[in-house]
Amino acid sequence: MVTFKTNSHRNIDMFTGDAHAMLKLMGLSTTVPSALRAEDVPAALERLQQAIENIQTPPQTMEPDEAEEEGDEADKPIALKTRAEPLIGLLATAARANEHVIWE
Repeated sequence: MVTFKTNSHRNIDMFTGDAHAMLKLMGLSTTVPSALRAEDVPAALERLQQAIENIQTPPQTMEPDEAEEEGDEADKPIALKTRAEPLIGLLATAARANEHVIWE
C-alpha cells in the first residue's frame, strides 16, 4: 500500500501497483517514499489528468443488462480513471492550497 498525503486533504491509500501506475502517468519515479514540492503539484496534476483522458477504455462485450443478469458486476475491472479520482482530488486540493504532496 502507498499512502498519498497533503495537509488540506484526507490521506489516500492505494494499492502499490495502482500507485506506481499513477506516478508513472504523472511522469514521476515510482520511488516510495517520495514527495512533490508545492510548485510542482499543478503540473503533475495536469499530466495525470491528460494521461487519464487519453487512455482508451475497451468496448463492452455484453450489453449492460446481460452482464447484470450473469452476475458479472463484481468481476468487472475498475477503470483507471475511477481509480485516479481520489488522487486527482488530493492533488487539486494541494494545488489550490499551494501545499506539497508526499507518499509513503
